[in-house]
Amino acid sequence: MTLVSKNLADTRLGQGGAALYSFVPGLAQAIVLSVSAYVVAGFAGLPSILLALLFGLAAQPLVSGQVVRPGLNLAAKKMLRIGVACLGAGVIASDIAALGWPVLILCMICVAFTIAVGCATARVLRSDTASGLLFGGAVAICGASAALAISAALPQTEENNSKTLVAVIGVTALSTIAMLLYPLITAYFGMSDKAAGIFFGAAIHDVAQVVGAGYMVSDAAGETATMVKLVRVSCLLPVVAIIAYSMSKTSAGKAAGMAGGRAQLFPVFLLGFVALSIIASSGLIAPIVLDGIVDAGKALLLMAIAALGCLTSVQALCKIGWAPVTMLVIPTISLAVFALLVLASFPTFF
Repeated sequence: MTLVSKNLADTRLGQGGAALYSFVPGLAQAIVLSVSAYVVAGFAGLPSILLALLFGLAAQPLVSGQVVRPGLNLAAKKMLRIGVACLGAGVIASDIAALGWPVLILCMICVAFTIAVGCATARVLRSDTASGLLFGGAVAICGASAALAISAALPQTEENNSKTLVAVIGVTALSTIAMLLYPLITAYFGMSDKAAGIFFGAAIHDVAQVVGAGYMVSDAAGETATMVKLVRVSCLLPVVAIIAYSMSKTSAGKAAGMAGGRAQLFPVFLLGFVALSIIASSGLIAPIVLDGIVDAGKALLLMAIAALGCLTSVQALCKIGWAPVTMLVIPTISLAVFALLVLASFPTFF
């Protein structure tokens, strides 16, 4: 190697190292905030993803120096997508199939119905379609995780990022209320443990609250609720793929650089979701390893939401107004009423 080529290689290595180092401060901040949220959540009994968001918002003034911004952007975008992909390790085909076709159809109809209600509500409130898809999808599928996954398929604008945070806060709060209220509803109507579990799995947003509501009633209700919820989680794949493709065809998506390319038809992180689901369903990997992958995905989602909080100003959130809250509440109520009506109208199927 000549002296010139050696110096050139050293220069390139130095530039690469500097570029890599630029991500460290922001990633470190996201990690510290997410770990703090996880620890505090364990003591306080609060949702860790909500605490990560609040901690991120509180740390937002630290972003003004720009030093942490590259790492935060990496966590809020790339880490978010990897985290969503890891959730596929928890979707096992045989467990879902064991529920029977009536439950599978119920879940798919509930998801489609709720997203349609979200979009209709957005139109009535003269909001954009992306907002209806974001809020309706968060309620329809799996709460905060779905909000983050759908936001990754939307044009990456400051307004959409702010709405994502509102969706996470709102859907987590509504999930907690549902966890406490829905067991009282099933008791009032005298629903069996299986029917109650199906209702919880079909109508409550976040997985943790579904499990909590189910086991408040009985072990059987808890197991059923968890499995039904997995069906809704599996709907994340086609829904996000359809949204990504649809958004790439809109003027907003084209302006954000989403148009043109196979990745927009089926985003890469969804390929990871599918691959891990297939591997998990094959039985070739030990359950403890699959659980570890899912836990890693949840940790990355915590990092992503903490980073999003850091990158979003409280003033921007305050400008969102009451419309997003309405776009969360109406689909939530509509989903619960719809699921109850179906269970009451076709008891022999469930």
